[in-house]
Amino acid sequence: MISYDEVTGKAKVNFCEVALDEAAIYSAEDVYITAKIYELQEKKSITQEKILNEIEIPLLEVLKNMEITGVKVSKNKLQEIGDYLAEEIIKEEKIIKEIA
Repeated sequence: MISYDEVTGKAKVNFCEVALDEAAIYSAEDVYITAKIYELQEKKSITQEKILNEIEIPLLEVLKNMEITGVKVSKNKLQEIGDYLAEEIIKEEKIIKEIA
């Protein structure tokens, strides 16, 4: 799958400046993967309402409290979390590619 960064040269060009054939391939892949994710969510009965009620609304309360009280950030811990998430993204991308 072609990433947005690959198509735009890590945002060195605006997407509207990308060659039409490259933009078409990227867009087609994006639509295909989105459809596959939608099918998987539908199969597992993951509705927009469920995402809203179980993830987004509870997260609002957390974000509100963080904004009110502020947060202290440990540079080392943030790097550790970033490394972990980078590994998780790679794993999830592999799963998505297998589904596709």
